[in-house]
Amino acid sequence: MSELQKTLKIRQKGVMEMFNPEKEVPNLELCKQLKELGFPQGGGFYWVIENINGKELPRIVYESDIDNGEFIEIIKAPTVRELCEWLPSNISTDISNCLLRIEKIIESNEYWTIIYGEYDFEDEKWTNTEECSFVGNLPMIVAKMLIWLAENGYVNFKKGVKENEA
Repeated sequence: MSELQKTLKIRQKGVMEMFNPEKEVPNLELCKQLKELGFPQGGGFYWVIENINGKELPRIVYESDIDNGEFIEIIKAPTVRELCEWLPSNISTDISNCLLRIEKIIESNEYWTIIYGEYDFEDEKWTNTEECSFVGNLPMIVAKMLIWLAENGYVNFKKGVKENEA
């Protein structure tokens, strides 16, 4: 290995140590639910299940590492950006037309809220229903919202379209 290759490998390792994919993708269980609902499984990061010393252990790998192992299961681990591409800007319910709102909780670096709700211009406040409102870290809440949207017919991964845009 040349000196340049060694230097590049060290820099690449440093970048991967700074970038923690587990903070950028939903947990394994949510990714499994997304897969069952038809979320596209191509490219990027994946949760893989490996058999190590008789135990099934999950870890996140990049697509180029999939060919380097024998895995029990491979499940797409979408990033927040990939998930957000599926969020409709609004949904129509029986009662109203609800707008998407994603907001960082003021005193936290890790917690966000996501809702579909109405904005009351007279009272200058948002109203929403509990069923389509989630609080937590960003990858988890966006995944939970997409699952809710898919289960309630607002998003159809298998058709590749958001139902409101069809």
